[in-house]
Amino acid sequence: MTSAQGQRGDGGGADKGNGGQRKKPITLDISKMSMEVTCRTCNSNQHTTAQCPRNAPPVQPQVQVAQRGRGRSNNRGTGRGNYHHEQQPASGRGNAWNRGGSTNRDRHFNQSATNYPPAGGRQYGQGGQGYRNSRVGDTNHGGNRDRSTHNSGNRIRGNDGQEHGLTSQNQFYAGSQGNPADVREANVNLSQRQIPQPPDTPLPSQDAERIHNPKCQDSTLSAQQGKPSTEIQQMLNQRPNAKWFAPRPGYVHGKSEVRTNFFRLHIGKDKLLVYSMAVLGMNAAGGEVERQLKSSEQIKAIFRALLTSDSSSIKGKHWATDYVRIFSFDTLNPDENTESSENTDFPIPQLSYKKLNGDEEKVDIKIKLQGTVALDEFVSYCAGTLPLCDITDTETIKAINAIVAKDICMRYEEFTQVGLNRFFDNSKRYYLDSALIAKTGYFTSVRPGMAGPLLNVNVATTAFYRPILLSDFIKEILELTTAQLGVPLSGHKIRILRSLIKHLKVRIIYNREPTEKNPNINIEGHRLKRIADIGDPVNEQRYTPKDSLPGTAATESVLDFFQNEKQLKIKKPNLPCINVGNSDPEKPEHHVWIPPEYLQIEPNQVFRGKLNQNQTTNMLGVALRHPAANARLIEEEGLAHLGLAGSPASSSMQAFGLSIEPTMLKVPAHFFTIPDLQYRHATSDTKRFSVQVKKASWNIRSSRFFLSGSLPRLRVIHLQGGPNCAAPLNFVLDEFKRELAKYGLGTGDFATPLEIAHLDLRNLRDSRPSREAFVQTLRAKFAELEGAAGTSSVKAPVLMLIPSKDQWMYALIKRLADCELGIPTVCSITSKLSKRFGNAADLGYMANVAMKFNLRLKGTNHSLLQDQWGNMNFKQTMIVGADVSHSGVGSAQGTPSIAAVVATVDQRIGHYPGSMRLQAARQEFIEDLAVMVEERLLAWYGNSTNSKKFPRNILFYRDGVSESQYSKVRESEIQKVKNGCVAAGKKHQDGNPFGGGAQYMPKITFVVVGKRHNTRFFPVDSDGSYTDHDKKANQDVVNGNVKPGLGVDCGVTSPYFFDFYLQTHAAVKGTARPAHYIVFLNEMDCKTEDLQQFTTNLCYCYPRATKGVSYATPAYLADRLAERGRCYLKELLDNHWERDCSFEPKTTLDARMVGHVSADTKYWRSPATPLNSNPWHSNLNDVMFYL
Repeated sequence: MTSAQGQRGDGGGADKGNGGQRKKPITLDISKMSMEVTCRTCNSNQHTTAQCPRNAPPVQPQVQVAQRGRGRSNNRGTGRGNYHHEQQPASGRGNAWNRGGSTNRDRHFNQSATNYPPAGGRQYGQGGQGYRNSRVGDTNHGGNRDRSTHNSGNRIRGNDGQEHGLTSQNQFYAGSQGNPADVREANVNLSQRQIPQPPDTPLPSQDAERIHNPKCQDSTLSAQQGKPSTEIQQMLNQRPNAKWFAPRPGYVHGKSEVRTNFFRLHIGKDKLLVYSMAVLGMNAAGGEVERQLKSSEQIKAIFRALLTSDSSSIKGKHWATDYVRIFSFDTLNPDENTESSENTDFPIPQLSYKKLNGDEEKVDIKIKLQGTVALDEFVSYCAGTLPLCDITDTETIKAINAIVAKDICMRYEEFTQVGLNRFFDNSKRYYLDSALIAKTGYFTSVRPGMAGPLLNVNVATTAFYRPILLSDFIKEILELTTAQLGVPLSGHKIRILRSLIKHLKVRIIYNREPTEKNPNINIEGHRLKRIADIGDPVNEQRYTPKDSLPGTAATESVLDFFQNEKQLKIKKPNLPCINVGNSDPEKPEHHVWIPPEYLQIEPNQVFRGKLNQNQTTNMLGVALRHPAANARLIEEEGLAHLGLAGSPASSSMQAFGLSIEPTMLKVPAHFFTIPDLQYRHATSDTKRFSVQVKKASWNIRSSRFFLSGSLPRLRVIHLQGGPNCAAPLNFVLDEFKRELAKYGLGTGDFATPLEIAHLDLRNLRDSRPSREAFVQTLRAKFAELEGAAGTSSVKAPVLMLIPSKDQWMYALIKRLADCELGIPTVCSITSKLSKRFGNAADLGYMANVAMKFNLRLKGTNHSLLQDQWGNMNFKQTMIVGADVSHSGVGSAQGTPSIAAVVATVDQRIGHYPGSMRLQAARQEFIEDLAVMVEERLLAWYGNSTNSKKFPRNILFYRDGVSESQYSKVRESEIQKVKNGCVAAGKKHQDGNPFGGGAQYMPKITFVVVGKRHNTRFFPVDSDGSYTDHDKKANQDVVNGNVKPGLGVDCGVTSPYFFDFYLQTHAAVKGTARPAHYIVFLNEMDCKTEDLQQFTTNLCYCYPRATKGVSYATPAYLADRLAERGRCYLKELLDNHWERDCSFEPKTTLDARMVGHVSADTKYWRSPATPLNSNPWHSNLNDVMFYL
């Protein structure tokens, strides 16, 4: 008799029932059982599996069923039980045929496909149920375990035996972290500390080194796992609740496999108790009140003290926290009744914790039971069996994340925790520059997926402050020259510095005089402070002595105090003085002013600012790794290093009944067809030319643009100030004109270039008068080109030859040309343009410049072939992209966010004019979306190819929405899109394609595109990747990333709703990040394969590239348009806003700033355009000037 060896279940096979005895199994014939048994093939409860019409002939295997013991007779796990051919284990936790058994969470069985129903089938017992999965077609002989036994711990309901799979990849965080070694000597020059450089690791050249293949067997997602039940799917299709998202219309049945950075998570218990913690105090009347703690560091310190508390109520109990709530399987208060609906409080008096300065403080704590978290419902959610559900169970995820992170959080010396689920290794630090370092670490998060509860683990890299003197940091981060150190900082630099160092933890490095109140002022803890504010230069700052009466003016000199009383030399007296005391302006006697050269930055503090170009380059050198290297870091090092797997595994996870399978999940995937692209033939204006795409890129040297614009004359403005041109300028321009003609842009002669000489880029960045003078000079040059000052109706683009890449120069050019003059411009660095001619290897640069010109002439660079539009009616569909760009750290207070919408105007899907508006700072949903959609519909209506008709459909791609904002965006924006349609229809009732006088309302499919996630995909072997040419080795090497065109729509996707991953680009460096698409609304009834294929095709229609891009072109273009808006707001984004808004409440400030900036013709809109419209000149309304 054939036997097989099952996986070890919880408890190693020991009986867990109260007095239950293990009974000898009896044999039953499934076909003779009562109708209580649900069909394992189609999930119907109207017939048995044997009676199901799908089974021909009916399957009638013999199985063994455990009898019911006394009490709870099922044992917790079968351990290494013997499994016999055509038989099931005698018992096990949640055994499907064990009366009274709970859900089977350990699928520890193995079954021949010829004697068992299709995989994913469901079986009911008498009072209990279990899920059993086995790969279709797999048989078991000779004791070999079926690969589906690795699916243990996941309650997954399959349907028809079709294969589905998961995929994932890792994400990169820019930033860095401090040196763990604390330097305590006051006079140590920390800038001389040696920080290890990133290892100079050559790229592997062998396939085996570029594809990570662990020796252990992968966790494999079976073909049927992860589908919601038929009943649930039917219910979702009826859309009974407006807050739900589009139900999944089906699956693309993948024939390939990929590996992911997800790991199966086993949950061994049903629920968690949830508690809150309050710190008690006394009010003026002597009554007990809850104190409101504002310092997150203080809150964390109290929670950590609670973890090690000797209180009898919680000692020895297993609990975890997210620093807001407490999660426990144990009852923390022995007297409380968890079944009661009333909250139960219990005190923990005099809990001792350490404050920031090292002093101990005792506080009274009150613990309150808030409720429970149903883990079994979360597992059911993943299985697709809940009748009611939302997009994700965030509360349960937070609770499990707290458990996973508990042990890591307590290892302070090894890891720096950033947020709740990023952990950076203090021993892995890399030099970025003299101000910052980088640290590498890991991201962890629990995710619901079709494969069950999953743990997502990814590598992460971020920037941290170097532990150096604050004065050195200020010099390096602001890039101050010796001359600039000799004068006080400008107001702009002070605002930038305040945003970077306020609340930063620093250490006082000189000795202070002990006082009667504070005799231990120089002990280590008392040296630690946080920066409260920035003051005047050290040689101008005044202070109020502490013994002064309240309200006493500051009269004493800080410089005199340090140099005369403390005998400490001040080397940089023009740097601002730092307040490390109280920031209340009404209490100057509590301010503590110290020169920055006597403050040292504490290590392990994450840098929140924006990296400059040099820092970004160095960061990429640290963070970019090939997929195999990332996979090894995650699977072979990361899990064990974080204490999540291996020996020893996390004691907290074991105590909470959690465990993970230490191998990456392997799932089915599908590769979509890469489209061929349509151009014009190089020798014919009417003949079309199809270009084949290879490795997500293509060559257009033998073709012309699909629809070329007309460029009667090439106009040039030459800005001098950089490297000399490698060839005479006239020769360069003559060559450039011929290159334009090759792509169909016929040009006459070029105008004599106008020169702007002696351009000082540093003055542009630092001096407003210099910027105003530059704009005035530039305005005069444009006037010369146009023959009249001010504006012009001529839309021919101007070539701007610039000396180097500079953000301020670029922003000033675009702000003037776009908003004031209405002239499209193309910027090109002179030295790069001149070096390209005659060099065949670099002609791609010229093609890129030519594409920019054609777009500004309203041309179409390339399009899809007609047979690649798919099965949907996209020919009558307007394709829309939308995005919102927010200000970052260092921007002026209240700087508005920029909302951008682009849309096609015809069937060529190559021309996307846009709309733009300002809205309140950090607001994600688009406030004026209705008006912007109306503008795009009117542009469609006005296009001559559309016969004065509006589109029948709108396919909307929305970029930049996080999961926490899904519901808000769906509730707000979809209705605004419909409102815009109604408004456009009222203006042109003859444009309604549906006729009949009805209100115009097209069918809308609304898709959100996500990029900021941690899902990554890895090929299972070298055949799943592609090769790159290594120029140094002069040979082709395996890239290591998955081939472009990858699609995944199950496993790591929602158990209920319509979402999928696409990886459409070829990553040259690092590990590729797929785009995640979730469909909010699907009125067009797009089939899953059609929408995924068409979205893939759109990724190859980015107008300004000859490569596939990483996410849908409409969303990408909306991002680029919003980026152009940032050029207009450069003064605010770089904090050159001169007004002090610190006194104004944020809500009123944000609203006022939107109104003020929207009306401003200096910072935002064109003087020629009406208020509350697009900021650019009306000449550019139908032009893709922003690419």
